[in-house]
Amino acid sequence: MTILDEAAVLTAGDRQRDYDHPLPNHQRIARLWNAHLANRKEPHGPITPENVAEMMILLKVARQVFTPKRDNLIDICGYARCLEQMQDRSDAAAENP
Repeated sequence: MTILDEAAVLTAGDRQRDYDHPLPNHQRIARLWNAHLANRKEPHGPITPENVAEMMILLKVARQVFTPKRDNLIDICGYARCLEQMQDRSDAAAENP
C-alpha cells in the first residue's frame, strides 16, 4: 500500500468519522485560528513558534468539540508543555545573554 492509499483510507474512514468531513473540520479550525491571530498583541506580526503551539492546541480543540477523545486532551497537554519549554528557554536566554 502506498502512502497515498493509506492516507485515502484514513481520511475517508476513521478520521472522517471522528472529526467530520474535511471541509467543516477545517472551517472550525480556521475560525479558531483566525480569532487567535486577530487577538494577539500584534495581530499583523509574524507567527511565532509559540503561536504555532497555541494554534495546534486550537486544532485539537476543534477536533475535541466534534468528538471528545482522550487523545485530543493528551495532545493539548503536549502542546502546552511545548509552550512551557519554549518559555523556559526564552527566560534562560534573557537571564544569561
